[in-house]
Amino acid sequence: MASRKGGNGESEQDSQTQNNDLDIPGLIRQQREKLVQRRQEVEGQRVELQKEIDSIDNELRRIDLYLNPDAALQQTEEKKPRQPRQPKDPNAPPTQRAPRGERRQQVLELIQANPDGLTRGEILERLGAKGEKAAEQSISNALHNMLKQEPQPIARKGDGRYVPA
Repeated sequence: MASRKGGNGESEQDSQTQNNDLDIPGLIRQQREKLVQRRQEVEGQRVELQKEIDSIDNELRRIDLYLNPDAALQQTEEKKPRQPRQPKDPNAPPTQRAPRGERRQQVLELIQANPDGLTRGEILERLGAKGEKAAEQSISNALHNMLKQEPQPIARKGDGRYVPA
């Protein structure tokens, strides 16, 4: 039986053999590599264009500042959104702010539980705030405010220890 000829002069058997010889996954990998390379080229161009845009923006700001120093200052203040503070450890989860008065209450309870008194450093250690600038400041503020409060919930001895009043 003779094999049937396709429209291009090839037999069906020859066409099937060619399809079996094609390395489809290999062709797809080659295409992917080309796309990755092209993406890197375009990304490099984008970076260069962004640098050029930034340079032009800087020059425009300088010109604006020269022509109208007051207006340029106002524009830069309006455009700059405040950036939130970054935690010391970038891998640390963001902390939430404690409710109002909670730190003061923690300090007061700690001092009341130690009738012999505690130094500021001991209070910082026991509350786990040693080395955390914001927490240390919060505790110092709480101590200071409690000393000013009437009636005083705490007192400070001559040796620097905070004791219950």
